[in-house]
Amino acid sequence: MKKILLAFDYGASSGRAIVGVYQDGRLNLDEVHRFGNDPVTIGDRFYWDTLRLFHEMKQGLRAARAKYGRIDAIGIDTWGVDYGLIGEDGNLLTNPIHYRDHRTVANREEVESVLSYEAMYERTGIAYWPFNTIYQLQADRTMRPALFSLAKKLLFTPDLLAYFLTGVQRNEYTIASTGQLVNVRTRDFDDEVLAAAGVTRDLFCPLVQPGEVIGPLADWICRELDLEPVPVVAVCTHDTASAVAAVPLEPGRRCAYLSCGTWSLLGVETTTPCTTAEAREQSFTNEAGAFGTLVFLKNINGLWLMQSLRRNWSDRKEKVSYDDIEQAARAARAAGADFAINPNDPRFMNPPSMMDAIADCCHDLGQGRPGSLGELALAVYNGLAREYARSVAGLEAVRGEPVEQLHMVGGGIKDRFLSELTAGSIGRPVVCGPVEASVAGNLVLQLVGLGLVHTLEDCRDIIRRSF
Repeated sequence: MKKILLAFDYGASSGRAIVGVYQDGRLNLDEVHRFGNDPVTIGDRFYWDTLRLFHEMKQGLRAARAKYGRIDAIGIDTWGVDYGLIGEDGNLLTNPIHYRDHRTVANREEVESVLSYEAMYERTGIAYWPFNTIYQLQADRTMRPALFSLAKKLLFTPDLLAYFLTGVQRNEYTIASTGQLVNVRTRDFDDEVLAAAGVTRDLFCPLVQPGEVIGPLADWICRELDLEPVPVVAVCTHDTASAVAAVPLEPGRRCAYLSCGTWSLLGVETTTPCTTAEAREQSFTNEAGAFGTLVFLKNINGLWLMQSLRRNWSDRKEKVSYDDIEQAARAARAAGADFAINPNDPRFMNPPSMMDAIADCCHDLGQGRPGSLGELALAVYNGLAREYARSVAGLEAVRGEPVEQLHMVGGGIKDRFLSELTAGSIGRPVVCGPVEASVAGNLVLQLVGLGLVHTLEDCRDIIRRSF
């Protein structure tokens, strides 16, 4: 049985439309459209260009239809926490604000004066980050009250794009879990937590689970693009959850995963939440996964650092590729350099100059100031690898179980230097692949929506055969 599946995978810097041809128990991937995801600064606000992202989705639909003649299912995955507000007339009220915008930095105390962080962590299992949806909601409610008063529904980014396609308003469970609003035990929105953000449950939509069909393509888009009413499936719409669903974990072996992209997410798959004081103090988070699982993980500021360094260096000095950066870092290490940053230092969230932020961090840590491309890059490489090692040790301490092996997935594993440094730093075997983990997870969950796959192990069997 041959199925033509279309995955839209939106990252913080680019997006892709990738066709997965499912036949004989295997997936073959074909990227039919790639596009930039360039946020826009207006005044002191940092926005997503959401309507452009939907325009690119239509181009991906056109390309898939032109090449394959039909599409049997569609799935969407994106980054977490961000959202759009829908008005009474069903239209988007304003462009969603980017999670790296600074508007939430000052309002933590106001939220936690209603419900303490300790109580929120016990209820939601989500570690504090200033961009979590709960703090964004508080900022919107206080800074833009007139706009917020018009909002009838909140749709997280993949929910919003699915709504544009189908006209159906739903909140998918894995993406909703990222925002520090969902109770980790009841697996539903938590009224006490919502009250801390000054909102109520009626702002949200019914939750759907990964593998449920949201609805068919709306009539207008079928007419515009000459498509049949293809089902849009609620995959694990949080890209991390999709990536973890595609990690070929070995049953019975104590394995951790590292989803390596703009963010690095390092953790284990479990079915039981961990909200102990030690887990909270080490900033481990309990997000939702496929088939009732939880992805217990640590958020680490990842290849955003390298992406920003490359852009910054290319603007100031000369254009460089990621291969150039890797080779320069190897040369700097061979020459004896040993710079290392803390990737989760707040100064790296969205600095005016990543080059200056890296150099300042190294100087503040007593290492001197890296100046060459290789030295700056090595500070990032070493910082990431050492943070991965600390996170593995933290996992073992919090859960009381050893980590025997690490599975690295995502675009970051194309950088062999990072994988080598990680293996050396954690002192465990590292298995790399698949690269397109979020896409692969998206596609196998579409098969669940079509009734062709029924368990998580079945999904992973497809991944093992395919990559």
